[in-house]
Amino acid sequence: MTTHGLSGISRWLMGSVTDKVVQSATSPVLVYRAHTERQEEEYRLSSILVPLDGSKLSEEILPTAAFLAQALKLEIILVMATPTASYLAQGLEIPSQVDIFFEDLSKQSSEYLEGVQQRLSELGLSSVSVHTSMGRAARVIIETARSRTDNMVVMTTHGRSGLKRWAMGSVTDQVVRHCGDPVLVLRPSGDR
Repeated sequence: MTTHGLSGISRWLMGSVTDKVVQSATSPVLVYRAHTERQEEEYRLSSILVPLDGSKLSEEILPTAAFLAQALKLEIILVMATPTASYLAQGLEIPSQVDIFFEDLSKQSSEYLEGVQQRLSELGLSSVSVHTSMGRAARVIIETARSRTDNMVVMTTHGRSGLKRWAMGSVTDQVVRHCGDPVLVLRPSGDR
C-alpha cells in the first residue's frame, strides 16, 4: 500500500490508514511512500536494508529478507545503530572513561552483525554486508537508506499502540514516513 507520509498536525488531524494497518496486520505489509516525481517510473531494487537490534524479535525478519534477496538477486545490508553516550545520558556530565564503554559497544555490534552475516552466507547468500553507526535507530536506518539508491527496507515492528507507542516512539513509523524507500514490515510471530 502507499502512504502520503503526513506528519505533524496533518497526521494528527487526519490519522494514518497505513499506520493503523501496519500496527494491526497479521501479514507482512509493504509500504511505499507516494512520490509525485516517481509515480510513472518502474522501481528498481539493488539492495535490502535489514535493521537489527540484537534481539530475537528483530531477527525474525531474516528468513523473509533471505528469501527476497535470493529470489530477486539483491544484496542484503545488515544495519545496526548503537547509542551514543550523549543520547543515553541526556545532558548529564559523563566521565571520559564512558567513551571506552561505547567504543566496546560499537565493536560488539559489529561482531554481532558479522555473526548474522556468516549465518546468511551459510544459507547461500553471497552478497551480505554490514553497516553500524552511532545514533538513534530510526535516524541511522533513514540515513543509511538515503545514502544508497534503489533500496527496500525489511524490518519487524513491535506493533505498539496508544500510550506505549507515544512514550517509546516507533522506529518503524519513523522509517516508513521519512526514508523514502519501500518498507516491508512484519509483526513478529509472538504478536500474530
